[in-house]
Parts: sequence; structure tokens; C-alpha cells
Amino acid sequence: MSLNLSKEEILSFFKNEEIFQSDRVYAGEEIGPVQPYTWEEVTTELDKTLPIQDLISLTFLMICNVNVEPQFKLCRILEVNNKNEIDNSLIQRKAGAIYLHYQSSVVNNNNLFQAQLIEGLYHINNFLALKTYFNISKEDERFLGENSVLNRSIVNLYKICNESVSSEREDIISRLGLPQPSVNLETTFLQYIYMLNISIDEFYDKLWIPETLKSYITEQENSNNIFESYSEASDYYPKGEGFVQIFNNEHFTCDRSAGDCKALDDRPGTSVDRDNLARVFSEHLNATVSVVNDSNLREMQETMKYVSSEINAAANKYQWLAVFVLSHGMKDTCNKDLVYTSDGRPIDRKSIIREFLNTKLENLKHKPKFFFFIACRTDEKEEPQVQDEIQADGPTNVPEILEVDHLICSSTVDSYTSFRCTYHGSFYVQILCDQLWKHGHEDDILSIMTKVNDKMPYKGRYPSMSEMSNNTLKKKFFFDTNGRPEAANSSSGLCLLTHH
Repeated sequence: MSLNLSKEEILSFFKNEEIFQSDRVYAGEEIGPVQPYTWEEVTTELDKTLPIQDLISLTFLMICNVNVEPQFKLCRILEVNNKNEIDNSLIQRKAGAIYLHYQSSVVNNNNLFQAQLIEGLYHINNFLALKTYFNISKEDERFLGENSVLNRSIVNLYKICNESVSSEREDIISRLGLPQPSVNLETTFLQYIYMLNISIDEFYDKLWIPETLKSYITEQENSNNIFESYSEASDYYPKGEGFVQIFNNEHFTCDRSAGDCKALDDRPGTSVDRDNLARVFSEHLNATVSVVNDSNLREMQETMKYVSSEINAAANKYQWLAVFVLSHGMKDTCNKDLVYTSDGRPIDRKSIIREFLNTKLENLKHKPKFFFFIACRTDEKEEPQVQDEIQADGPTNVPEILEVDHLICSSTVDSYTSFRCTYHGSFYVQILCDQLWKHGHEDDILSIMTKVNDKMPYKGRYPSMSEMSNNTLKKKFFFDTNGRPEAANSSSGLCLLTHH
């Protein structure tokens, strides 16, 4: 296949006689960018800023002619080159995909493109571009529902591409039976339609769709809100079994040859935290618990990759994931939030979180993920405090992770110390486990964590305040329990602090 587009191929994007229906020429209100932007500037800027995946999705969504070969070719060029610079014979220079669509509409004197682009930006959730260039908010529904200018079958096919997890996509592609399918699912659909010379509606009618996605699409077709995502179809995350991974570091060594190694004191009392967490999650909150003790940097990295892979493979079993890291921590001179492995080497919290996000756990897409860091967040210049049986976990800035359905919790706020009792464990874990025992059967996770914050001893000899941050949960999450545990206070085995 040639990696450039001819003038005829580009013009066919919006050639009036090839539009699906004669009334597909947009006859609605005049649409235009806000001052000082022009259409040429808007399309050029979108070409510069949109990722390749969004460009492929918009090309797919804006198909309005029977012959899909030009759009299939454009998507393949974007895939192969991995950059938005298209050789073409329409304007005699390389140009972006959105700009070529715009030029096709201008030459054909067809303003359907403008309405399609705006609706396409809705579908890919680029509300920043809509607000910046068109002063259109997410709540603006003038282009939705019965006013939609996009083909219904194409929109539903896009939803399948966008909402499916990797195992579902693999199943769909294998059933199509293409000898060399494209990398992207939208491009694969166009490849099949082009090779078999069938219409998009015919393809959609015969396509095998996983039952979960089929029911979602049916619900959306009957809904007024066509932009409600699969994961937003309910106000609550599904209940079910969870997986809890605990990294617990109590004993520390330091190999000075490593360069970034730091000599650290042991953390007596952390084994109590580990056991309390394992007990409350396994006995009361319906979770499989995995514990790794005293892992060095290499072991922790290997364990994270292994656990991530295993959970992804067993995605049908688990409805949520929680990761606990109990160790020393600090903030370095570059303002990075660090925790330490048992060999005294630092690891950025971002690195831990990213091992368990949707890019690594595609089959757990739309399922909540919780991260708990029990470690200090003070500057590296500060020395750990040790007083009586109370110790501090180090001398950390929660990472900005642009990901939905997750919550990051810390045992202390930025720049403060996390205290631990050598006999009963850390203040934070004692209070967290107590609140989970008492309220895990009745309250959602955010309500429980708010109670934890309220119980922390923020005044007195060892001032402590926990923190929830980077909350991108889109629904309420409740644990799947067997009801109220008997005598939660006494059976939990916790020795709680007295607030003074």
C-alpha cells in the first residue's frame, strides 16, 4: 500500500454524491471557531497536539462515504509512520489528517466536516479543545442525540474499540480471520470492510461483539446521554473479590558500591501493620492477599511486573486492586516522592503506581485501584526522629498520574513524618484497619478514608495527618463483605492510640 494520498482520495472524504444519504449534508446552525481562531488554524493546531490514536479515532468517526478505502489508507499511514505528516497530491506538501479533512470539505463546499469534527471531539473526550476553539462545554447537547451527524454504526463500532479490553479485542480480531490485521482495532475494521467490499452497516450487523459490550451499546442507544461511558453506566463499581499486594520492609542493608544506597535503621513494628492489613482484607473484605517482605530494588521491580501480569491474566476473578508499601521514605532534592527498598535504594512512587495502571492492566480497565504508602515524606536533609517506642519512617509529593479509577493514600501529608509504634505498628495502619473492621461492610471507600483522616492524631507529641490524593474514582466503591464482623473492636487485635 502506498504511503501517500492522492488528490482524488482526499476529495472523496466529503464528496457529496458519495455521502451515505443525501440529507447528510449538514443543515444545522452555522458552526465556527471562536475569535481569534480560524478553521485553518484550529485544524492545524489539532494536528500538532492530538496523539496518533485520537487522529485515527477521529478519521474513523468522520467517515461519511460508502467507499472506506481512503480512510483505511490514511489510518494505516498514521499507524506505520507514527507521525501526523501525510504525503499528498492535494496541497503539494505534507499535511496533518485533520487539515486534509478540512481541505476536502472546502473543495467540496460541504460543511458536514465542521459538525462531525465537533461531535468526534466529544466522543474522544477532548473537552479542552472544544472549550478552547469553540467555547463548547461538556454539557452542551446541541450536537447530540437526534442532532448527531455521525453514522450510528460507526459510533457503535468506535465504542467497541474504545471500551473493549485487550482480551476482548484479541477475540474480535481472531474471529475476523484477517491474515495480517492492522495494529489498531478501528483500522482493522476498515481493513475488513474494504477487503470484503461490504458496507459499514453490514459489517456492524454481522460483527461478533462480547456480551458485556453488546448490552452496554444497547443501553446507550436507548439513553439520552450518548456519551456516558461503559464504566459510568452505574453509580457504583461492581462488588467482588479483590487483590491486595503488600510490600513490607523491616530490615535494611546498604551496599555502598551501589552509589544511591542509603544507610537506614530497621523498622520494628511494621510486621504488626503487615499482619493487621492481611487479616482485615482476607477475613473481612473478600481479598486475596500477597505479602513480600524485605525486598531489594531488583526483587521489588520483578515482583511488581510478575504480579501485574498475573492479575491481568486473572482479571475475571478480581474486581479491584490495592497495593500497600510499608517502608522508609523521603523527598529528594528534585522533589521526587521516594520510598526505600530493603537494600537502602530509592524508588519513585510513580514507578510503583505505573506498574499497576491501565497500560499494564488492560483487562482491569474500569476497575478501581488503590495505592497506600506508609512512609515519611520529609526532605532528605532532615534526620529521622526516634523517641521512646515511637519512630519515624524516614526523613514525599504524590505523583501526578493521569489515569481514571484510582486513589492514592499516604500515611502523612507532604513534608511531614509518618510515625510508627514499635509494638503496635504505625499510627496510620492501626486507624485504617480499625475503620475497615468497623465500617468496611457499610461505607464506601472515600467515607472510610475520611474517617481515617479524622481519627489521626494531628495534635500533640506526634502530630500526624494522613492524606488522600489523585482521586480519580468515578463511582462509589463498596467492599464485598459478609456483613458486620462480630466484635470488630476486640477481634481485630489492634492496640489503638489514645488521642490527647
